[in-house]
Amino acid sequence: MIFRRVLIAGLVGSAMLAGCNNADDKAPATPDAQGTFAEDISPLNGGVDQATIKGLKDTLDTLQANTVILQGDAVTSKETLVALKSTIELLQSRAGQTEASVAALTELGPRIDKLDAGLKSLTDNFKTLDGRTAATQADMDTLKPLREQFTALKDDYGKAIKLKLEAAALAPLLADIDLLKTGKADAGKLADLQVELDGLKDAVDKAKLGASSAEDFSKRIAVLEGALGVRVDAALTHYVNPLIGSGQSPASDVPGETESMLGGFVNPGANVPFGMVSWGPETDVISGVWSPRGYHHDSDVIHGFPMINLSGVGCGTYAPFKVQPVSNASDGNATFSHDKETVHPGYYQVMFDNGIKTELTATTRTGLGQFTFPKDKGALLKFTSLNDVKVDVDARTISAKTSGGGFCGSPSYNIYFFAQFDQAFTADKSSSILTFTAKTGEATTIVMKAGVSYVSVANAKGNLGAESAGLSFDEARKHADSDWNKRLNSIQVTGGTDDQKKIFYTALYRSFFAPSVFSDVNGEYVSFDGKVTVEKVERDRVHYTTFSSWDSYRSLAPMQALLTPNEAADMAQSLINDAKQCGGVFPMWVEGTSNSNIMPGDGASIIVAQTHAFGAQNLDTAAARKIMLDMAKGVKTTCRGVTTLPHVAEYDKRGYLGPDEGQHKYENTPTSNTLEYASTDFAISRFIASLDKQTSQLVAGGGSDDATKLLARSNNWTNLFNPEWRKVNGQPYPQLQPRNADGTWSKYTPVDSKTNYREGNAEQYTYMMPHNIRGLLRMLVKDKTTNPDLETDAIERLDTFTKYVNAATNSPYLWVGNEPGFATPFFYNWTSQPYKSQTLVRRILGRNYTNAPSGLPGNDDEGATSGWYVWGALGLYPEILAVPGLTLTSPIFEKAVVWRGDRKLVTITADKPASTYIQSVKLDGKSYDSTWLPIDPFAKQPVTLDFALGDKPSCWASKPTTNIPPSFGPDGKDVPVLTPAAACSPPQ
Repeated sequence: MIFRRVLIAGLVGSAMLAGCNNADDKAPATPDAQGTFAEDISPLNGGVDQATIKGLKDTLDTLQANTVILQGDAVTSKETLVALKSTIELLQSRAGQTEASVAALTELGPRIDKLDAGLKSLTDNFKTLDGRTAATQADMDTLKPLREQFTALKDDYGKAIKLKLEAAALAPLLADIDLLKTGKADAGKLADLQVELDGLKDAVDKAKLGASSAEDFSKRIAVLEGALGVRVDAALTHYVNPLIGSGQSPASDVPGETESMLGGFVNPGANVPFGMVSWGPETDVISGVWSPRGYHHDSDVIHGFPMINLSGVGCGTYAPFKVQPVSNASDGNATFSHDKETVHPGYYQVMFDNGIKTELTATTRTGLGQFTFPKDKGALLKFTSLNDVKVDVDARTISAKTSGGGFCGSPSYNIYFFAQFDQAFTADKSSSILTFTAKTGEATTIVMKAGVSYVSVANAKGNLGAESAGLSFDEARKHADSDWNKRLNSIQVTGGTDDQKKIFYTALYRSFFAPSVFSDVNGEYVSFDGKVTVEKVERDRVHYTTFSSWDSYRSLAPMQALLTPNEAADMAQSLINDAKQCGGVFPMWVEGTSNSNIMPGDGASIIVAQTHAFGAQNLDTAAARKIMLDMAKGVKTTCRGVTTLPHVAEYDKRGYLGPDEGQHKYENTPTSNTLEYASTDFAISRFIASLDKQTSQLVAGGGSDDATKLLARSNNWTNLFNPEWRKVNGQPYPQLQPRNADGTWSKYTPVDSKTNYREGNAEQYTYMMPHNIRGLLRMLVKDKTTNPDLETDAIERLDTFTKYVNAATNSPYLWVGNEPGFATPFFYNWTSQPYKSQTLVRRILGRNYTNAPSGLPGNDDEGATSGWYVWGALGLYPEILAVPGLTLTSPIFEKAVVWRGDRKLVTITADKPASTYIQSVKLDGKSYDSTWLPIDPFAKQPVTLDFALGDKPSCWASKPTTNIPPSFGPDGKDVPVLTPAAACSPPQ
């Protein structure tokens, strides 16, 4: 694997911290002749006497206040008094600087601890390398200057932070203050006081503490952090614009196309990464176009603020615990304008036109609301659709349950909440309107804290107590911002325009919305068995819901596995647990405890396979394997009344789905469903093969046999290409087409999104075969008798297909705003003209994603569409399902560093990021001439990818000789490369 490269030269400049998630990263320390760094440096045990510093400040303040007694005293000269006051003021200033400096120095402590761990890890890596690859003593000597710098840094830091101001030194000053209070101080006493103050000033000066001290240490730390590859988080949340994609998507770029592109449908409410709570506004829907319940930027009316909202989805749900602040019980919806709306990661604020201000923030399972009512106006909170309400006016609490779910018409379920308020209230008879005492002559502010649970009111109360009971609103908001900032630093980019950074970090932010936490702080969650059984997660695990499986399996799941392996493994395990509880069958679109077949195929199996392939492997693989195979073979088919793979037996026997065999919730699309089944077959085959490789399982009829059979079955898509297509009236070329159950062919059907192609058309689905791209390109060759290996026909088809890139369902062009088209822009990387993928991806990034409410090309689908931008901006894409590798295009940033926790995975640089075309690539300093990069998520050393870009296409990777992009044939062999029409000669 390419990612397992280890470089001796330059290791110090790119070394990473070990030990993020895997035991392999934690090599034991081995002593050598020079001694380890841990033996040279002892842990810092010094403390800071903050109380003494505070005592000094208080004493000086009192001393200054009492000098007024000396005003007009005959024994006190004006010069003496001026000098005394000057010294006191100087000391006050220095004392304040000392206090701030000590606090700032203390905050540097964790960074120094990281440096310590980094040096130890680097030392261990060198020792391991020394034993395996005969590293020279010179390699070991490269550590010497780092050790010396760090030793000096830590010694100096220890001396600075151990500052002690003895309390006894303040005793004479306190006595002088008592004397001043009597008004009997003479010139001699004042002279003594001046001496004492001068001595104290000298002591503070010698400590070398002040505004520059922490800054100097920070600079010294930064130098070592850069050398060791230690992750240092930057402030990034200000780059996030949560309103991107909150409005309608731009019209199709196909001339004359009138089909609505719908909207991004994102919710800008307050949440934390993967949070259960997403507390945000619900607006009017938009008339004349499809717009589900949620937030729509084109509306100026807010109905209230539900505590749980999906984001970017095309179906509505119920609105759990929707609350609306009002001044009168008869008030309801409120108008607003966007210039009085503030949206930030973990924080939402809006002021209605009536003057009521709402501020929202969140923890994982709780929400905090701060409602400010205008002076001399009423202060009420109205709740919608509460059941089993219990009010305790003495404790200032309310609890209730309500209905959740209803996604795309799926069943509802109960959700519970427990809320506490900072002020007394009265409740109406329904207990749905709470009235607070409004202040006279000033604004009234009410703070509400609420915990949510899918299990019980008691658990909602427990969630509240564990996560936010001790937090103020502002503290919770800061914590939410910090949580988001940590996640955003998973990828640190340099360069690019301000808009590019905002689009990028907003897209990355949305990639951490879902799946969302489902279990409570005590580990309990509701089973998927349909009986409201309460389950409990294993220790240190979390159970998740909100699996938009059809949307997220393609590229979001592998991103989450790479960046957040612990959470991704728990997400995959959650699906496995759901299946165990639901008849051994994976659910489809999971929302709470509801299972919807709004979209076809077994996306859950692909998510588990992708997650495992990209490095999140702490899951029950044996159970996953059995579930996948039982479903693929039709042994088990149904979960909660929903059949995940309808007619899989016919698919297996016949090799495709016939008419009326592609049922899902509202439509029947067997032609495109056949491709979904084939994709699932391939992903399962790779998952099983990877397990068998680890265990060397080669039992006939067992694991490897299953992998082989499913790999062969993943070629079923070819059965929907009519080899006699020329005889079909109106068919212009080889193309995916519906087929009758008896093997005959239907009439030519290029467009039919209701009974053949789910949210697409024949040409768009023709390309949805990323695991065998060269096999597909060969299928597009018109004359298979004389030119079966020539790529000309395929490239011409791709050129035509990508002339427009957001076509909707009626036009035979790419629709990048919908998931079946996500992989197609990278298909040129499997031809002799990869420069066309570079220009195509750049065109999409620049035109179809913008820093505006209309800035998404389609539904965000819980981060799926945003995730595509993240990959494209990095110049990478996980093209082949469940295969750990990435295809390359040109990155848009000067530098991007990708982290897996504190482990650096890859550093990507581009010398001219404003340019489009790759001229050359270096992998770890060596020339690399392929568009395919195999990866090993567990590699100890990070990879460096250096792109040289230019303004004209080049022949880079047009004819790779190694690491040829894979294309999986039905026999497991790589499909041969097609032949170019001519030698590489890109347009200039």
